[in-house]
Amino acid sequence: MVIYLREDGERLSAWKSISRDGGRIWSVPLRTQMMSCLGRPSTGRLRSGEIVVTYRVGAGLSTCLGLYVETPAEALRGFPTEGRTADNPEDYSRQTETRFAFLDNDRALSPDSGYSGWVQLPEGDIYVVNYVTDDAPRAQIRGYVV
Repeated sequence: MVIYLREDGERLSAWKSISRDGGRIWSVPLRTQMMSCLGRPSTGRLRSGEIVVTYRVGAGLSTCLGLYVETPAEALRGFPTEGRTADNPEDYSRQTETRFAFLDNDRALSPDSGYSGWVQLPEGDIYVVNYVTDDAPRAQIRGYVV
């Protein structure tokens, strides 16, 4: 099991931790490739096996809705495996197996968005739901097909 953690202090990236015993013991968190993860990550696996995360991206004074996709190998990258220890870490110099897209930008003076959820539709598209203030006096629900 891999858990993705938001990081509201540094505003640099999300973190991840792994449990190989069903969630009883977790590894030391490692930094991910997900930039500025300020909102709750909503994570799941596509039928292809890829991992999808939607989350609030902190972008200066604004917030955006981000979509992050990585391979299962990337999700486990950096964690010790057989033959690899903390003294012999994985080489991070190679290209990562990830993709990223901005889905929406909250243009409000006091932005409030990013607690998203998503599901993969039967035809393979991803349907994302998010609340966002944007140009309305109160938050609204928006849906996106990706």
